[in-house]
Amino acid sequence: MIVPQKHHPSHRVRRRIGWGLLAVLLAYALAALIPCAFPPQLSAAEVTDTAWMETEASDLNANRGMLITTGQEAMETRLALIASAQSSIDLGSYIYAPDESGRKITAALLAAADRGVRVRLITDGLIGWINLGNDPLGPALGSHPNVEIKFYNPIDISRPQGLNARYHEKFFLVDDTWLLLGGRNVSDEFLTGEGDPSYNYDQDVLLYRLDPAKRDAVAQMRGYFDAMWTSSLCAMRYDDAAALEQGAVRQCREELDALWQTLAATVPLTLPDPETDMVPVEKTLLLTNPTAAQPSAPVVWNRLCQLMDTAEERLWMVTPYLVMDGPMRDRLTAVCAGAPGDTKILVNSREAGNNIIASADYTIHRPMAQRLGVPLWEFQGDWSMHTKSVLVDHDLSIIGSFNFDPRSAYLDTELMLAVYSRELNAQLAENMDSLWNQSLRWQSGAYAEGGTSPKTASFGKMALITLLSPFVSLVRFLV
Repeated sequence: MIVPQKHHPSHRVRRRIGWGLLAVLLAYALAALIPCAFPPQLSAAEVTDTAWMETEASDLNANRGMLITTGQEAMETRLALIASAQSSIDLGSYIYAPDESGRKITAALLAAADRGVRVRLITDGLIGWINLGNDPLGPALGSHPNVEIKFYNPIDISRPQGLNARYHEKFFLVDDTWLLLGGRNVSDEFLTGEGDPSYNYDQDVLLYRLDPAKRDAVAQMRGYFDAMWTSSLCAMRYDDAAALEQGAVRQCREELDALWQTLAATVPLTLPDPETDMVPVEKTLLLTNPTAAQPSAPVVWNRLCQLMDTAEERLWMVTPYLVMDGPMRDRLTAVCAGAPGDTKILVNSREAGNNIIASADYTIHRPMAQRLGVPLWEFQGDWSMHTKSVLVDHDLSIIGSFNFDPRSAYLDTELMLAVYSRELNAQLAENMDSLWNQSLRWQSGAYAEGGTSPKTASFGKMALITLLSPFVSLVRFLV
């Protein structure tokens, strides 16, 4: 006769502990995911309230501006801004990479700090930890007595609802005189010359302050930055002067000093002349999301749509990603329904885009995008397009970091600068045309005939996009 074995009490305890841990992990995952899956929405009154367009506008004729379009021009402009600084440099960057471009910017910042300029940098807590956590570049910069580095929303497992919130801004604010704002991070993807394997199409807007007594784009950015800098959302990193005693950090600092000597001798460090090289700006509006590190109501998205609603002659939208949840899609559908005849949208083709997750999600969203009722174009260029901009009529240009996706709408900090200027609008239209000339219209399930050929991609990339597409849509608010 077989006698049933009795389970030892310790086995039952271990099973109970295992199930308990699983339950805790599941509860933690739900606490992190549910707020992202069901983000808050604006009230009907907030959706229609446009009073901010007047109350938050800058003073008239307080800036001059220009568009920065190429990666090489973007790098040279950043280095010239840093080299020209006399008192302060404040910058924010979602990605601050320890690559060649990051080292060039860091070398310039250290040289500025050596001559007494105060440097303050905000970068994302998670991405900053990934990029700088094991690299001497962060300590080499942050240990300088005139430099402070802060991480937005550093990793905190006690706040699961905030784990997925990112700092997505990209700007330079120099001497309270110059503002550079757009979609470019500090990395080789955005600050190299066309033809570099890492290249992305992108753009910035550069503004010069004419009168420090006026409320202009620089003053708007100054108020926003100072509020973020002093908030509890940002934590200091790499502020230990003793870090220079570490051999790798000291060597990095020496290499950066030598790099700056080379850059100063070889790179044109001349800023544009505001009177001859830049165009008049009538007024500006700075669009910002709530900064709390948790899902928030879509403020930038709503204000962007309100500005697009003012279009009477043309409305051109350029975005790397076009993936939206129901409320976003309904809002953009309403915008397009009332838009003028010259309305169109440009997005990366799946073949051209370098974001596999976004391309996979777009596979599902492409038919929905067609139902917006306006021409949908897909970029076929040699490199991926990272440009985020909107052109309204012939006087309004909106440029910044906001993607047409739920992450930008509900989760990340974002900046979009609305610039009223006919001349800058013409510059943006010319740059957009250069992108559209490398694009094809998607309609009725195929590309229409055009002046370029459809881009091809590797079998592996397209297979991965296809395989991921049914699943990515389930968690699009996370990626």
